[in-house]
Amino acid sequence: MPIKKSLLLIKKHFPFESRFATVSGYHIHYVDEGEGETLLLLHGNPTWSFFYRELIKALSKNYRVIALDHIGCGFSEKPSCTFTAVDRINHLKEFVKALQLKDISLIMHDWGGPIGTGYAVDNPENVKRLIYLNTTLTETESLPPIIKLATTQKVG
Repeated sequence: MPIKKSLLLIKKHFPFESRFATVSGYHIHYVDEGEGETLLLLHGNPTWSFFYRELIKALSKNYRVIALDHIGCGFSEKPSCTFTAVDRINHLKEFVKALQLKDISLIMHDWGGPIGTGYAVDNPENVKRLIYLNTTLTETESLPPIIKLATTQKVG
């Protein structure tokens, strides 16, 4: 499928205005739809904010819905380096600060769960609620060896 046709198809199913913030020197893509209480949607791997397209459409009728693309995913910048879970948590902290978000509810899928939880542990005063979708929360020691690799500086 030609690139132009692919982009038109994406736009048809993902009709939101693209926005960008600078986080750790990288351009991070996000959408910001609706008004009201802030819901911040964190996707997993290897997805992007497109994963949440139907939730964005439904929830933005009553809430401010922000869905970001983690650095390296979706329409965000794709550097050649890798990131650890701690890096991802710090990116989220910078993103929340850049957008001056307060009293957020985090909706987290897959590895968005550990990232969002890491943020919440460090910033409990700024988190109203945590909503988990098919994610895992575990101690690093109990991770399978292949998954444990993602917590190192070599893979992420």
